[in-house]
Order: sequence, then C-alpha cells, then structure tokens
Amino acid sequence: MSIRTVIARIASFFRRRQLDDELDEEVRTHLELLAADYERRGMTRERARAAARRAFGGIEQMKEVYRDRRGFSSLNSLSQDVRYAARALFRNRTFYVAMFVYGQPWKTANPGAVTIQ
Repeated sequence: MSIRTVIARIASFFRRRQLDDELDEEVRTHLELLAADYERRGMTRERARAAARRAFGGIEQMKEVYRDRRGFSSLNSLSQDVRYAARALFRNRTFYVAMFVYGQPWKTANPGAVTIQ
C-alpha cells in the first residue's frame, strides 16, 4: 500500500459524511440513467425504475463494500463501538456514575498482570 493510499484512507475517516453523500448522489445518477434507458426501450416509468434497481444489484451491500475499501475497516469498527458504548453509558447515568465513583477502575488495575521478558 502506497503512502498516498494510506493518507487518502486516513482523510476519508474524517470526511465520511461527505463521501457518503457523494456516493449516494453517484448511485442515484446511475439508477436514473439506467431507468431512462429502460424507458427508451418502452417500459413504463415505474417498471423502468424497478428494473434499474434489479439490474444495479444490492445498493446497500455495494455501499458497504465501498466504505470498507475506502478506509480502515478496523478503525471504523472501533470508532462505531466507542460511540455505541458512550451512548449506552450516557443513557443510563446511574450506572455511569456508579462505575466511576464506586468501581474506581484506576485502582483495580493489576500491574503484575503484565510481564516484560
């Protein structure tokens, strides 16, 4: 993987919304062009749109593959997990407070669990 590719993937992590909007617009354009082609062949507008969606294939699956290829999937997964955990913790504020006040996670760490050889 070249340095240019790595930089582009890191940049894509911070421009996700913009890149998703661009992808949606591109997919929409392809579907419209395909539907217009079917209409020229004699299909009604509704049937042409349905045929275009069938011919194009699984749109959401294609978007997922594109998202995985444009970025670091493990970094994206980690950020999604952290956001989900934060939302879950902040929803249940009692648990959040109890965890940090009574649990004292900084005192429960066991420094002897890690050994250097």
